[in-house]
Amino acid sequence: MIFPENKITAIKESAFQCNCAIKEIVIPDSVTKIGTIAFADCGMLEKITLGKGIKRIEELIFGYCDVLKEIDTSRCSSLEYLPTYTLHKLSAVTEFAIPASVKEIAAFAFDDCENLTTIIYYGDSPNNIKFLDKDIFYNCPELKNLIVPNAINPDDSNWDTFGNANFTYVGREKQ
Repeated sequence: MIFPENKITAIKESAFQCNCAIKEIVIPDSVTKIGTIAFADCGMLEKITLGKGIKRIEELIFGYCDVLKEIDTSRCSSLEYLPTYTLHKLSAVTEFAIPASVKEIAAFAFDDCENLTTIIYYGDSPNNIKFLDKDIFYNCPELKNLIVPNAINPDDSNWDTFGNANFTYVGREKQ
């Protein structure tokens, strides 16, 4: 599903919830907000690409999307906050990229993502983000890798416990 550019500025709460026909979504750059559970329970959704204009996303926007494998944030340059349950029970997601623009991450933002192995953070310092709770990566047992391609100092010991996780590998590139 591709939305028309410059015609939509927000996607309302529950807008596409339980829609089993959608396999891929490209959010246009004109969208600045996505409401609560907007794409939750979309049983066939495999990929979503977020536009660069998104400033705010609400809780559970992708919750319970069992086959969702990829959330492309590469164009996001305005998103400042990841809410509670940003990624909730997304068992097919193995990697997630946090844009450098993100300044705060809420409790349980990455909750029950049992196969999440890698976080990529595009900021340059572990001090650029405020973590609003210690349970950011709650029940993510496979999470081991933190990729920080823009890090000023990738050897800073604060990267090892970024978001209160215990990363076993921190580096500028994937191993």
